[in-house]
Amino acid sequence: MRRMRFRKVFVQIWSRAGTYDPEKSSVFSWAVLLTRSRAIDRLRARDRRLRVVTGSTADEAKLTEATNASTVESAADTANKKDEAAHVRSLLNNLPEDQRQAIELAFFGHRTHHEIAAQLGQPLGTVKARIRRGLLKLREQFRT
Repeated sequence: MRRMRFRKVFVQIWSRAGTYDPEKSSVFSWAVLLTRSRAIDRLRARDRRLRVVTGSTADEAKLTEATNASTVESAADTANKKDEAAHVRSLLNNLPEDQRQAIELAFFGHRTHHEIAAQLGQPLGTVKARIRRGLLKLREQFRT
């Protein structure tokens, strides 16, 4: 099964070789981007299939998953995670609006950089730079 997935990615790379532009990226980066996009598509399709089979929304599935996980975790673990999440959220709210928005779309909205750029009407490089700067600021603030 796993070999078949790799073959599909290789076939996609081969069939799209004509769209490769050496001025935009290296061959390796281009191939990684196609592979990453394929993986994201598979995850989204799996999520859709799960919702159809179980008849639940993604929020309900996450709630069920969280409920199952909470039986294994101790109350202290849960409290620590909630405190840490609240701390990260407060740090995120301290970021400049453009960086915060790009990070939220990427990590909480599960969007690709290309999707974020299209949604915000910004160049791809600008979106990537905002996410990178924002993450660096978060890391710096989190350590202090």
